[in-house]
Amino acid sequence: MKVKEVDDDGFQEEFFDPESLFRDSKKLLIVEFSGCCIDEYGDPNESSKTRKIIDSLAVEYSEYAAVLRIDKDSCEATAEHYGVETVPTVIFFKNGREVSRTVGFLEKRDYQEEIDISLEGGSYKNGALFNQGPVVVRTESSAAPWATHPPAHTTATRHRP
Repeated sequence: MKVKEVDDDGFQEEFFDPESLFRDSKKLLIVEFSGCCIDEYGDPNESSKTRKIIDSLAVEYSEYAAVLRIDKDSCEATAEHYGVETVPTVIFFKNGREVSRTVGFLEKRDYQEEIDISLEGGSYKNGALFNQGPVVVRTESSAAPWATHPPAHTTATRHRP
């Protein structure tokens, strides 16, 4: 399945319609809040890189997940409702409830892990439990005790309610 780009009204229709496939308890709904895809120098930014990864994952996980893309700047009501202040932000919903979110750029393997955790109900495929509470992911070279599982190139956060 391809990523479906929606506006505020389209999101409301897709998410809250009782007949929507996103209400199916077996499907995970992934909502990517994105923005302008180039930086001030004309180079691809984090939203652009995340967009490519999410496009790939939409196809890879089409049997288990559906993906919506919302432009944060043109869909301010939905972004505000979900507390989205930074792009890219990716929110994972299961049974109509938020189960996880990522803020900032992550590598593909990190998004795959989030999808797998959300589909499996909270445990990694390799058996390591993902504990509740926010996990802060940083790439700075500091050896801070809270810096766990750093992705390759950016600062990002992962939250599980």
